[in-house]
Amino acid sequence: MFRPGEAIALRALDPSGRPLIGLPATIVEDGPDLIAAYLAVGAPVLWPAGPELGGPRGRSIIRWDGKYRESPWQRSELLILYRPSEGHSVQLLWSPEWVFRGWYVNLEEPWRRTPIGFDIRDLELDIEVAPDFSWHWKDEDEFEWSIAEGRIDGKRRDAIHTEGKRALQRIIGREPPLDRSWEEWRPDPSWHVPSLPDGWGE
Repeated sequence: MFRPGEAIALRALDPSGRPLIGLPATIVEDGPDLIAAYLAVGAPVLWPAGPELGGPRGRSIIRWDGKYRESPWQRSELLILYRPSEGHSVQLLWSPEWVFRGWYVNLEEPWRRTPIGFDIRDLELDIEVAPDFSWHWKDEDEFEWSIAEGRIDGKRRDAIHTEGKRALQRIIGREPPLDRSWEEWRPDPSWHVPSLPDGWGE
């Protein structure tokens, strides 16, 4: 188990299992029922450099040469909540001024623990939930394209949708772990923005 305040690497894997994106995060909580990790604005994220893109809206990576580029995380202050063995995580988002923006359901395969953090394989389909609990599916076109391309097993389509709806009801119903006041959470001021460890992509 990782200790609160410990730096870890969250690695998003491509369909072949290679590390595609490296997110330097800080552990908030690591236990048998919940993993919570914080990604700070300004964290030096490593993204694939110069990939060939395609698919809907030209955002999906067709192939790349395994090289990376560093770019600071700028989208939002991000707290990721994951219950071990489940097929989704719930992310809480704030502006850099800590104004709460809502929740984001990321549908994904169960996380795999590594010596430096966790490996995650995204399943393309997501749900955005506003603070007033209005919501919508996100990236349905990329999800269907990935199924058509054989990147995601099409037999799992209904199960993935069901998992998303279950996560949504957990948010709306304030079910664990969302029965806690996470919207009021703030990082320990003594924490520093981490970097990825050497060899993170191996």
